[in-house]
Amino acid sequence: MATIAVIALAVFVHLPLSKFLFVLFAIGLVWMAELFNTAIEKLCDMVHPGLHPKIKIIKDLSAAAVLVAAFVALITAFIIFIPEFL
Repeated sequence: MATIAVIALAVFVHLPLSKFLFVLFAIGLVWMAELFNTAIEKLCDMVHPGLHPKIKIIKDLSAAAVLVAAFVALITAFIIFIPEFL
């Protein structure tokens, strides 16, 4: 949903191609982090189906990577979109 909203906003404000590429890169970063997170979680579940403290740390770290990617994407969006509205 966020991907669609951001792309729609970019089209709405007629974002220049150079800035649009940065937006696409940020979106790709978040999607890539999500895919890696899902792969790591599935692998951990396959290796150790039950609860395990070390597996929890691994899953928490991969989820944190997604959070970092989302935060970077949000900062990128602010840097790119705020001047478009000023």
